[in-house]
Amino acid sequence: MTQFYSYSPDYLWSLIGTPSSPTLIDVRIDEDFDQDPRLLPAAVRLSHMQMEHWTLAPSEKQVLVYCEKGLKLSEGGAAWLRLSGIKAGILQGGFQNWRACGFSLVPAAEIPERFESGTRWVLPQRGGVGHIACAWLVRRFIDEDAVFLFVGEEQTDAVAERYQAGSFDQKRLDGGVEATTGRFSALMATFKLQTSALQKLAGIIDAIERAEPQQVPEAIGFCALLEGLSHMCHDDLKQLEAQMPFYDALYHWAQEQEDE
Repeated sequence: MTQFYSYSPDYLWSLIGTPSSPTLIDVRIDEDFDQDPRLLPAAVRLSHMQMEHWTLAPSEKQVLVYCEKGLKLSEGGAAWLRLSGIKAGILQGGFQNWRACGFSLVPAAEIPERFESGTRWVLPQRGGVGHIACAWLVRRFIDEDAVFLFVGEEQTDAVAERYQAGSFDQKRLDGGVEATTGRFSALMATFKLQTSALQKLAGIIDAIERAEPQQVPEAIGFCALLEGLSHMCHDDLKQLEAQMPFYDALYHWAQEQEDE
């Protein structure tokens, strides 16, 4: 059996949004969830009564289970996963402790339906910086298993509706109010991810999307990198995967700025 471990909210928050973040599983009972229907960033909600059907495969990635108070449901769920060789632990104090610390919580009602393969999101083929940035935000803060469908720009809305997928259309984001800054900022507002590090990223990405990178010093170099990658990768999925580490690096830089 793998070793037991527990994370404090502070330590977990330092990992969320990075490739090192553990997979998060919310096992709160329905009564507790209904009292506050929000999730930790990138968490998936599973029933502790259906543990036999949990389909997590053993990997090097750690898993963190949390319930309302971080007690019996968390401990039992983590122990079950460890039987399968998964590195599983708990969040100290559970959901209540996380909320008391004031860290971000994502409204579950805003997340598209989750299928076996993950949530679905629609992007236009050869989309702009704002679209890829939103895809990064989804992977790191909403659903690490998100699936992205690249379609013709004129069909994005129809495909999203037919396939029960999310969209990065600004008019659909942030409560249906079209953003005056950019898609990335609007998506942050929709999912209540208003942190200083993400806001720093938003300033850079929005400046590029407005074709005004000179307004933000860091935007000029980042724009050049993204344009180069776009020319190197003619396949949309390959371009997305190629750009992910660059957004990871930019976010890490923004976190360091925040700490300073």
